[in-house]
Amino acid sequence: MGYQYQPLSSWDEFENLCLNLFRLELKDDSIHKNGRQGTIQNGVDIFGKSFLSGKLLGFQCKGKQVYPERRIKQGEIDSEIEKAKNFEPKLDCLFFLTTASRDPSIQEHIRRINESISIDFEVGVYFWNDIELMLNKYPEVAMVFYPNSKMDYLSRVDLSSHKKVCGLLPYDDFIYHIKNEIFSPYFEIDKLNPLYCFIELRNDPNVFFNNDDLSFIYRRMQIVADRMRYLIGTHSFPYNTRSGYNEFPYKDQSISQKGRDFYLATLNEVVLDAQEFYELYCEFIQYPHKKTA
Repeated sequence: MGYQYQPLSSWDEFENLCLNLFRLELKDDSIHKNGRQGTIQNGVDIFGKSFLSGKLLGFQCKGKQVYPERRIKQGEIDSEIEKAKNFEPKLDCLFFLTTASRDPSIQEHIRRINESISIDFEVGVYFWNDIELMLNKYPEVAMVFYPNSKMDYLSRVDLSSHKKVCGLLPYDDFIYHIKNEIFSPYFEIDKLNPLYCFIELRNDPNVFFNNDDLSFIYRRMQIVADRMRYLIGTHSFPYNTRSGYNEFPYKDQSISQKGRDFYLATLNEVVLDAQEFYELYCEFIQYPHKKTA
C-alpha cells in the first residue's frame, strides 16, 4: 500500500522535490535546474539528458493551490510550450510537473498537441497523483521532504535495528577473524561469540525491518549463521593449544582417507559459509549509505 503525501506549499521546495525524484527516475545526477527564479528560462525549470533514452528532457514545474483547488489551465500549457521552442539545445521532450490532481481535459489537450505538427518535441504531464507514486517508489526522497511522515518513522525503525545488528558484529573483533582466520592454527573459538549473539537477536521483538531489501539480507545472514553454528557445533572437539583449549573440526579423523575427506569437506563448508556471511555483512552494513548517497 502506498502512502499519501500533501503537496508542498513552497514553490522552491516543489521544484527541488521534482529535481531529486527525476534524478533517480532517469538515473542521471546531471539533471539540474535551469537558471534561477526571475531569469529567462524559456519554459524550462529543470533539464537534463535521460540515461535510459539519451533524450534531452525539459521540466516545467507548476505549483498550484491545494484548497480551494486550483488546476493547471490549457493556456498555461500552450504559453510554456511556445517559450520552450526557444530553449537551447533543442528539447526532445517537455514535461509539466504539477501539484494539481489529475485532470482528463489537460491530458486530452496534451494528446492533441502531440498529434499536431506545430512543435518538434513531445509533451507530457505528471500530476500530483503521479508524483505521489514516485515518492513511494523512492522513499529516500520522501524522507528528506516529509521528515515527519509515517514513512520516516518506518525508516527510523529500520535504522535502529540496523544499528543494533552492526553493534553486535564489530569488524575488528569478529568479521575480520571469520573472513581471514577461521579455523587457522590457534584460532580462538571465543571470537565466534558475536555470531551466537547475532543468532539470538531473532528473539528480540524490537529488531525487525520494514525495508524489503534489509529484511532479506538480515534473514539470509541468520540462515548462514545457523549453518555455521551447526557445522562448528557438531563437527568440532576441544583441542589443547598453546593459548588454551579450543575447538577445531575433527582433525583426528584424518588418519583414514574417508576421515580426511570428511574433515576437508567440513572445513571447506565452514570457510565458504564464513565468506558468504562476510559478503552479506558488507552488503548489510553499506545499504543505508547506498540508499542515501
